Amino acid sequence: MSLRTTDESNKRGRGVSSAPSNAKRHKGGGLLPDQVGNDTVRSCNLDVGKGGKSKSGSPDFLTVDPANPAEFLKREGYVYLSKRVPESLCSKLRKLVHKDMERLMKLSSHQEQPSELLSAPTNKVMAEVKNYLISHVLKPCIGGITKVPQTWGETMYGRLKKYNAYTKPHCDALNTIIERRLLCEVEGLPHPASLINWAGDRPLDQVFCIAGEFAIERLLPIYTVWVPLHSLDSFKFSHLRVQPKSHLATDIQVTEHKRTKRVLSVGSKTFKKPFLCPQTPYQVGDVVIFHCLTQHDGTCHKRKSEGIQNCRAQATSELTSRVSFDMRVFMDGF
Repeated sequence: MSLRTTDESNKRGRGVSSAPSNAKRHKGGGLLPDQVGNDTVRSCNLDVGKGGKSKSGSPDFLTVDPANPAEFLKREGYVYLSKRVPESLCSKLRKLVHKDMERLMKLSSHQEQPSELLSAPTNKVMAEVKNYLISHVLKPCIGGITKVPQTWGETMYGRLKKYNAYTKPHCDALNTIIERRLLCEVEGLPHPASLINWAGDRPLDQVFCIAGEFAIERLLPIYTVWVPLHSLDSFKFSHLRVQPKSHLATDIQVTEHKRTKRVLSVGSKTFKKPFLCPQTPYQVGDVVIFHCLTQHDGTCHKRKSEGIQNCRAQATSELTSRVSFDMRVFMDGF
């Protein structure tokens, strides 16, 4: 595995888009970037939830409940576990997140907020969900060292999807490794992750220099855990999609702004495997775990084929919004 660092000057369609909010579609249904708040998104008309095989012969859907979740996670970069969090706990958190996000979205268009900006009651239930996931899902199913270090602030999020917006493909290494430097804050970091100077200017360069000697999950032991807090029932809701094996891509790039050198994106631009959604819509309490290098995106909350251009006006109740929870987790040695 190798790493290339490229310079970008906010070119349209690459890195972080500077496209105006009225960006148009290409002829034939191609996509141009759009911007909603600080979330880089693209208008889309995705036809999700249909069966069949891709041209490569690989399945079109996420695999549900594999026999060996830990090995599957290492190999595919994700694992999808069905109905693992109690519906009562999800429902309690859903109502709190929805209430907080409705309040915050009157001040900002962000469709997600870290726990620090949410209310004390919401934080309390988020902690309950976090502890349940670690004790009853991650440790039994994945094993190894599984924890959320106390020094990891702003690593639990509440999300309320209301806009007709497609979240562009990305991986969480940009946020966790480069922007937040989360591995700098882990005491007693195990080998081989301890070989990396996580406080240095280019920690991912160091990672990929020795990636041939160690498994990538041992060098980068950070994962995202995502939970829908209610059943989505329809693919008209925004659905998380994952690109299997993208954490193992051999041409992962760190794209920097040409002038400021600020990192704009991390990921492969040539890895061709399709982004997968579940065969049936996510159900309350489902759990999707994926590596920090695994590329993922999000479908539109409402499809344009349904005749809805922007569902903000229509999304006046919980039933027309998608509410979810996610968090970052340190997992190693499984």
